[in-house]
Amino acid sequence: MSFVHPAMTGLKAPLEAFHDATGGNLQEIAELFAAMSGQFLPPEILCQLMGVELGGGEGLPTASKEQLLRGIEAALDDGDTAEKYAPIIEAQTGGLEARRELARKKEAFEMSEEVALDIEGRLLQRMKADEDLKKHIAMGREVHDAWRQSGQDLTDSAYFPCVVIGPMVLAFDRILAGAHGSILSKEERETMGLSELDDSVSFVLAKMQKHRACLGGKVAQAQAERIAWIADEVTGTPLPADILNNEKLLASTDSAIAASVNEGSFQDKVESVLQDVSLGTSDDRVKVVEGMIATAVASGASKAGATDGYAGCVLTACVSALNVERGIAIEGGAADAVRAVRRKIGDRFFRKKWLPLESNPDIFNGLGAQLGMPPNVCFHEVFGLDPDLLAMVPSPASAVLVCFPLTESYKQKATSIQTLSSVQGLYFMRQTIPNACGTIALVHAYANLPGGGGGGGGGEGAV
Repeated sequence: MSFVHPAMTGLKAPLEAFHDATGGNLQEIAELFAAMSGQFLPPEILCQLMGVELGGGEGLPTASKEQLLRGIEAALDDGDTAEKYAPIIEAQTGGLEARRELARKKEAFEMSEEVALDIEGRLLQRMKADEDLKKHIAMGREVHDAWRQSGQDLTDSAYFPCVVIGPMVLAFDRILAGAHGSILSKEERETMGLSELDDSVSFVLAKMQKHRACLGGKVAQAQAERIAWIADEVTGTPLPADILNNEKLLASTDSAIAASVNEGSFQDKVESVLQDVSLGTSDDRVKVVEGMIATAVASGASKAGATDGYAGCVLTACVSALNVERGIAIEGGAADAVRAVRRKIGDRFFRKKWLPLESNPDIFNGLGAQLGMPPNVCFHEVFGLDPDLLAMVPSPASAVLVCFPLTESYKQKATSIQTLSSVQGLYFMRQTIPNACGTIALVHAYANLPGGGGGGGGGEGAV
């Protein structure tokens, strides 16, 4: 087989030797890529690079020798050389047995309750001492303190911080995951079979799951205390750790929230809000729906006898973080119900996109012709607003299309001038679909031509 990258001539032999030793094992190929690039690639990316079909069955596929060679070539940069990577590949081949022994050791390692409890204690102490985390906590607490001091009705979900700022203000699971990354000492990593490149976060989470899932146990109690601590620090909402280990109460709360969110009237109202442009921008409507979610969550926690008001939202965020660490996923529960609603938000505002149009007269003329615009109407470039440059635009000019960024300074200025809606004879349309501005501008320009261009009146002129 032939190669484009010159380094592949010198890398072919060591790569073939590596393939002979591994049999195309995808995990070991991932370790090779990690040694060469310094980072692990997900199986999807690896398979894409090598042209391997990932499939949906159990286990990972294997790569052929040719697929490995093609994948490595695709990952090389222009300045990469065989001298740089051949020793790395040879070292990976030579160290296969040692890494396999580490993998067996890692798989066989069983974490005792004593070690798990010690790690829980260290996690809490490290979090309390983490300077970056202190800054994050301070920002979250500032938001919550401002809300409590605002004079707003603290029972009105429309003003809850998780609605005004967004649900990420209660994303405790994101904060907690990072704390696991550096909790193991070098000696502990060696004992557990972890190499320098191994992801210790996933490993620690997996090995501690059985202890954390044992509600009422010492480890589960320590975990609940740690999560209750971070929730109180960020939100100023104290929750007793015992409530986070009350399986019956949490199950009842989850069912009540799921029932409220899955109710037909709730879902109909969500659809209505998302489509109602009179409520304002997409951000305005998202906040209305987030307020509905917060109300359902607070109501569910109250009905179950767990807690009331905003504390219900904080409790649910804590339970979500607990379940992530415990590897628990409740099918058809509150988390699934809320995710489904937020998926509707995404489908409505963020995943619905049109193809952007280049700001080019030729592009607009071509699309206009496809949409039925007659040849006596066409688009021209405006090179400037000086009289000499404007004279280059054919006359009569019937519409002007302008593309400019909505900067913060422009938005501030716009609030101090006459609003568009107050200008007689002018209709302002708010954009809700990304990239749609050019296409809609084209349609409006033609449809509003003198003589009824859009209605077949044959208006003539330049745009």
